Amino acid sequence: MSCNACVVQELHFEVRTDGEQNCRMFSNVVEHLERKGVLVVADSDRFVLVEAGMRDFLDFCRDHMEAESVRFRSVDEAWHPIVEAAEILDSQWIDEVIANGLVTCHAQPILDRDEDVFA
Repeated sequence: MSCNACVVQELHFEVRTDGEQNCRMFSNVVEHLERKGVLVVADSDRFVLVEAGMRDFLDFCRDHMEAESVRFRSVDEAWHPIVEAAEILDSQWIDEVIANGLVTCHAQPILDRDEDVFA
């Protein structure tokens, strides 16, 4: 029996850039992400990329952009500084555990005092 809550979905990140240096780099970043096949959509000052491209972008951002002026978020969540993305990316191991079926779900019935199944 599979668990509907244990479906691994591809995570998307929305990235927003500010600052003069970041504006100059923006089109180059978008082109690079397109070439790598990890870009979902791009706008004038923000883009959405898949989880697989986030680590590459994070490395690039640290080396060539003003990281303090770059923010990211997952779908409909609050904006965070780009440096916090590493923490999320480091937790990818749980996706592999779930995707490879290394988690076994068990149902534990809840009984009432008459030992009838309550839930």
